[in-house]
Amino acid sequence: MVSKSIRVTIFVLAAFAESSRELTAAPQGISDDFVIMLVRSTCFGECPAYAVSIDAKGNVTYEGKKFVTSRRTRSVCSLRTHRSSKTSTP
Repeated sequence: MVSKSIRVTIFVLAAFAESSRELTAAPQGISDDFVIMLVRSTCFGECPAYAVSIDAKGNVTYEGKKFVTSRRTRSVCSLRTHRSSKTSTP
């Protein structure tokens, strides 16, 4: 149950980051060091502690800390970045 909610959270944040880029008509001048971060800490029980962040390029990073299935850092590149790198390769 906990790992499913974390996966859903990451998916929703990644989808939001990608869709917000496509809906924007004009560049808004976001600096390259801009980051949105969601941090969940432990409670008095076994609440999962993790952090999810999205950078200005749309890359998503997950860091599992306590009471999570994966206690490590994982990163997912933006679909837009992935697509542009694929198209530039002959």
